[in-house]
Amino acid sequence: MHRLIVSLSFCAAIGCSTSGEPGDSARLQPASAENIYRQKCALCHGNDGAAGIAGATDLSKSTLSPEERVAVIAAGRGNMMPFRELLSTEEMVSVANYLDKLRTP
Repeated sequence: MHRLIVSLSFCAAIGCSTSGEPGDSARLQPASAENIYRQKCALCHGNDGAAGIAGATDLSKSTLSPEERVAVIAAGRGNMMPFRELLSTEEMVSVANYLDKLRTP
């Protein structure tokens, strides 16, 4: 029950929408990885991943694998809070994959 309340509060905060499919109006659609990143991560990591605020890792130079990124998102690291109670596994995986777009060559 607590997880449902947290999930619904999270969706309300980031603007999740319903699918619009007939008979499917109660199911919430997950927010896009970019929206989740901007709402939950950019404050410290910056929109480009390189801000480094409050000791945040420069994601544009990260060498972590997608699996390692999911683990960090779930459990947190250093000053970063864990997101396992706020994000679904699917959302954490999508954010971890989104981070590839922030890497610089």
